[in-house]
Amino acid sequence: MHTVSIAAEKLFSVFHWLPVTNTLLTAWVVMFFILVWAFFAGRHPQLIPSGLQNFTEMVLEGLLKVMEGIVGGAKQAREFFAFVATIFLFVLFSNWFGLLPGVGSIGL
Repeated sequence: MHTVSIAAEKLFSVFHWLPVTNTLLTAWVVMFFILVWAFFAGRHPQLIPSGLQNFTEMVLEGLLKVMEGIVGGAKQAREFFAFVATIFLFVLFSNWFGLLPGVGSIGL
């Protein structure tokens, strides 16, 4: 049985030693999207949220409730929430971004 390894396509180099591949570029775009979302959601926090702040709080509270159910308590869930939620949201948005036409075919 032969295994096929599909390597990421090199798009360009930065500083002549850092190859920027299509996978790395996609990760940077996803990180930029998450940072912009976090910036606009937390720019003017209000006691009674509306709009993007309301949606962001809904998503984060939902993730926290899921974690509380998995780890068995609010204290343990809050201890690792930022780390787990960051990884979860990055993977989720990366997978959704991969569904867009042309994202997987960057390069030649």
